[in-house]
Amino acid sequence: EAPLIEGEFQLRNVLIGDRSLPSLSGDLTYGDLEVEGRITGVQEGRELLRVQGRFPVDLSFREVEERFPDREMDVTVAVASLPASTAVATLALLEEVDGVLDGEVRFVGSRGELRPTGQIQLRDGTFRIPDVGLDLSGIGALFQVNEDFAVEVEAEGRAGGLARVSGSVLVDDPL
Repeated sequence: EAPLIEGEFQLRNVLIGDRSLPSLSGDLTYGDLEVEGRITGVQEGRELLRVQGRFPVDLSFREVEERFPDREMDVTVAVASLPASTAVATLALLEEVDGVLDGEVRFVGSRGELRPTGQIQLRDGTFRIPDVGLDLSGIGALFQVNEDFAVEVEAEGRAGGLARVSGSVLVDDPL
């Protein structure tokens, strides 16, 4: 009842919030309740974004009790000089976002037992939050993602004077 799928796709000028990614392409296979593949975002010949791995999903052409089965997944999200404005395009709170993101986060495990690991670095970052009068520039930050969904943050930037942030944020398991 579930299809077997194998294919490639290519999208041009993909809108993410109010930002455009010139090229998004990939390949995927589906069978045995699992999608495996790779998606790549490219700008001016450079790979900015890559998502690859395997993810459990039931794509049956019928109503199913659980569309996302509780099975193992292994997905890696990597960014290389991805504009920070693209990554946060859907966050209306931030304005005039600039800078680039580099790094990789891997998600391994099953629903409820997902274990992310990796790090993302922000270079030459800027953003404004007009509602509170915050205007930061020259931001350098390192976000270390741990298996318990705690993200350790080390950041420095300028808001008139020097601003430093150090600590952790506990993020809810998205699945």
